[in-house]
Amino acid sequence: MKPLFMLALMAALAPVVASSQAPETYIIDPYPAGKPGGSNVNMSLVKTLGFFTSKTIPSVVSGTGRGLYLYTSSSGELSGRWVRSTIDPVGEFYESSAAFLKSGYTSPGAVASR
Repeated sequence: MKPLFMLALMAALAPVVASSQAPETYIIDPYPAGKPGGSNVNMSLVKTLGFFTSKTIPSVVSGTGRGLYLYTSSSGELSGRWVRSTIDPVGEFYESSAAFLKSGYTSPGAVASR
């Protein structure tokens, strides 16, 4: 079986009374877009978690060897279905990405190396 790289969202929910709860893993896209040139493997090179579209459910920006994508929860739950939207369909996004909040804005934006 070929190795399969999956884009996973790690969410550690730390309740007030029990700080020793184990982190949970949520698969948001088992087959992320972006096969790097000369490869048969889908790879997500950079990931940024932020509240880009909602104040209660985080969304994920994923940079790959073939574009930049935004993942949002369509069900309002971390364990529900996630929808991929294309931010930029071309280019290689690598090294690092970050969420930032510009003065006067209510939701953060994202910046990534290209």
